[in-house]
Amino acid sequence: MRRAILIVFFYFFLVLSGFGSSFSLKDKILLRTAKILRSPIEYRTPFTMDVFDFRLGFLTLMSPATLVLDSTETTFNTYSNPVYRTFLSVDIDLIKCNFLLYIFPQNFIDFQTGIDMGLGFVPLSGSLPGNWIHKNPKTGYEFRYRPEIYYFGIKQNAVYQINEYNYFYFGASYSKARFYLYRDIEGNRYLTQKGGLFSLSFGFKSISRYVYESGFRNAVGVEVRFNFDRMSDASDPENVSPIKKIRFNSVGFYLTLNFIKGGHATVGDEANRLYRQGDYISAFGKFQHFLKLYPRHPRRRVAELMMKRCHQMIPFQEKKIVVKHLESQNYLSAVKHLRRAYSTEDPILKGELDSISILTFESIFSILDSLFEHNRYADAGRLLDTLETVDYFDISEPVRKYRGLFFLHRGIAFAKYRFWEKAVEYFDKALACNSDLKPFVDVWIKKVAEGYLEDVNEFIDQENIEAAIEYLRKAASLQPDAKLQIDELILSLEEKVEKQKTSSKFARDWVNEIPVRKFKTLHISPGMSEVDVERLFGKPALESVLQDSSMNVFKLWIYKTSSGGEIHLYFRNGKLFRIERF
Repeated sequence: MRRAILIVFFYFFLVLSGFGSSFSLKDKILLRTAKILRSPIEYRTPFTMDVFDFRLGFLTLMSPATLVLDSTETTFNTYSNPVYRTFLSVDIDLIKCNFLLYIFPQNFIDFQTGIDMGLGFVPLSGSLPGNWIHKNPKTGYEFRYRPEIYYFGIKQNAVYQINEYNYFYFGASYSKARFYLYRDIEGNRYLTQKGGLFSLSFGFKSISRYVYESGFRNAVGVEVRFNFDRMSDASDPENVSPIKKIRFNSVGFYLTLNFIKGGHATVGDEANRLYRQGDYISAFGKFQHFLKLYPRHPRRRVAELMMKRCHQMIPFQEKKIVVKHLESQNYLSAVKHLRRAYSTEDPILKGELDSISILTFESIFSILDSLFEHNRYADAGRLLDTLETVDYFDISEPVRKYRGLFFLHRGIAFAKYRFWEKAVEYFDKALACNSDLKPFVDVWIKKVAEGYLEDVNEFIDQENIEAAIEYLRKAASLQPDAKLQIDELILSLEEKVEKQKTSSKFARDWVNEIPVRKFKTLHISPGMSEVDVERLFGKPALESVLQDSSMNVFKLWIYKTSSGGEIHLYFRNGKLFRIERF
């Protein structure tokens, strides 16, 4: 009793010490028990069917004592020779099926039930002793000692697979048997024994690597079989032989060939291999797929617990991936994997991730500085889009300031191309994100106001008084100090408008009637000419032209997309050299 208590205590000690605190006691017991009863192929499919199992070999009656005579004074020297006690045996099992699989799932030991039949005979005919009856009294045919056995019954196998290509098995069968001792020249049989034959067998088989389309594989092996006699005495109505019976207690050795289905490793075993290699991300997905494919598998609960363990270990793997991406300066991928790593509940890991995050975002901010320095605003915008999705580490303040800087540079670009309204829009966004940019914005707002006034002069020269008045009002809103003088000019122009109403046709407000195009950027690439672009997509919604000191002509075309975005195309001397999408 004390020993049993110690064994139970030691078992629970192993359970509690073998797994982390993340599992409940029930789960720990389940995992420890599953580990003890684990098949070498842990998540294998069981053997389901054996079409036939063919065996060829020999069996021998081990001792002369298996011969029972009607008198102790009678002897049979031929039987003492082992050659005449050795049978050539052919045995076949037909359609062994794993019927128990439909009652309870199997993975550790597989059970196969089928029909067993066979025969055996002594190849050599032995002569009878001189004082025995040698001929049949009725037919006159000479008797020869030539034993034969035939049997037919049911067999149950228990299979243990040691790897994907080898397995051991134990079998038990019970058959109805018929045993003949004598035979004459005409082939007639005499001295018949009937009854049962109980057999135990042990074997080893090696399975082929080739899998047929039906899922079967052929296997070859060896088997040892022990037979135990349950037969009656020999039937000798004419009393022609002193042999009472032969006990068919024998041992056989066979070579075997069979075609078997099942016993394959599954995606669960692949998941287990990935888990042991530390690839918890891939293992988690494989375990998920395993549970989907095998919902009744006996180790499904173990697979669920392994998924739980993978989920706990994934953040640690994600941390390693982040470090590798940082070493290769792939910061955007590092940001993506950091998000997954922060799903951990481990406080120590979270502290390590915070330190990594600081280094990561410092490097990314340096990249942003470089992008702004080299006027790569579209790339900077896309990088900021990614950073604005970060919710696991607080970088909102620096990202907001960089976004303000991005809006400032976009506003400056529009101002240079004399898109005054777009410039003012982006300057307002810049101040909303970062009020520290106000001194820079004020400088450019003043330039925008001056630009409006320059355009007013052009509109007046063109006698487009309505557009001139609109631009004057916009300039006044941007330059409060000059509002009085501008208002006086507006009044004088409005009087002129009243006089020209009957004869002048005013220009439409093209800014508010910008055409929207379904713009497919897949058809456009740098190097195309202005003519090619216009032929594909028509006139741009907005267009501006600049010329530098080297007489290079720069153009900015803006197209509106159906999704509400914009495509900015930059041309140098008639050739497209940059595409930006917003």
